[in-house]
Amino acid sequence: MMRWRRGRAPARVRALEAVRAVSVLNEVMPTLESVSSEVLRVQDRLSVLNARLTAREERSEGLQTAAQETMALAVSRILDAIGLVSQEVNGSYNTSLAILGETKALAAGVGPLANEVNGTLNMVAAHGTAQGAMGEALGRIEARLAADNEHVTALGLLVARGIASLLGRPAERLTVQHAIDVPPIAAQLKQLEANAPNNFAHWHDAYTTGMAAGERSVFGTYSHEGHAGAGHFRMFIDVHARGRLLDFGCGPLSMPSYLDDWPHDQLAGFDPQPPFEPQPFAFEISLGEWIPWPDASFETVVIATSLDHVYLLDQALEEVKRVLVPDGRLLIWTAMFPETPPYDPYGPAIVPPDPYHLFHPGRNWFYDLFSADYDLIERMEAVSQSEMLAYRRRTAKT
Repeated sequence: MMRWRRGRAPARVRALEAVRAVSVLNEVMPTLESVSSEVLRVQDRLSVLNARLTAREERSEGLQTAAQETMALAVSRILDAIGLVSQEVNGSYNTSLAILGETKALAAGVGPLANEVNGTLNMVAAHGTAQGAMGEALGRIEARLAADNEHVTALGLLVARGIASLLGRPAERLTVQHAIDVPPIAAQLKQLEANAPNNFAHWHDAYTTGMAAGERSVFGTYSHEGHAGAGHFRMFIDVHARGRLLDFGCGPLSMPSYLDDWPHDQLAGFDPQPPFEPQPFAFEISLGEWIPWPDASFETVVIATSLDHVYLLDQALEEVKRVLVPDGRLLIWTAMFPETPPYDPYGPAIVPPDPYHLFHPGRNWFYDLFSADYDLIERMEAVSQSEMLAYRRRTAKT
């Protein structure tokens, strides 16, 4: 057996080993090449997979973004749709309200329209009688004009009669007597309440209201200069009055215009209201239920728009009769209505007809107050639904 030194092989051995190594290398090379190719394919596959994964991730992100955008868009569209629906609902509600309002307006208009239609029908129906109605109206106007002419003529005759009466009065002159004592106003008011308590409060309210109106202005009374009724009453007095004259409720003026030419020493007056200034005739403060002069003191008593302010008419008229001489004259100027409730202050509570009166005189009962003691001389219609009455006191009951 051949031997060689350690560490170094013979050249032939090295050559054989080299040949075997080449042979092995040749045998392994295809495998290596195959492995290398497989590695390349794997790398390619990994690259493809990596690219797909990247693409998928990008697509996933895109899908996610798209999903978010789609979701946001959907939410936005839903909100928009809700807004539109809300607007439509509000619009429908407002439209419904408008329709309801129009319906109500139409319903409200139906009544007037129906009334207008009925009125038109009535006008058509009345057209046939319109000419007759116009004729009647013209007749009433002509009658009113005729009545006014008669009234003017009556005033003219009244003036003439007044002049004749003044010229024909007797020359004898009697002067007014001194007044007598009567209770003060406060005591008179208490006595009125005691005599007729049921209606005193209402009457007292009217009394104070009238007093306040007289205090505010001279035009609160009808006796001031320039009042047409006062002028007519002056002519009425000139015709019928005579002798000593008492003005029942003469008011606060220094001289009532309807008496401004009457002799002062033959003139007296009383009123519950103090005068604005001193009066040139005998004056006393009192109510009509207590006349502060002796019996048979006057030939004439005048009552100008005062009698409907008296509380106890019966007591006041008894006082008028007491101070009048037999055959004396009672001259009244008063408002007058065709018909009113008979006045009874002693009975149940009365509803006042206005703030100034507890009653209004009515033709259905007022004249009867004088029928037992007086004869009617003249009754004359005057301004503002009033009348002037001239009475003569009877000398004895018949």
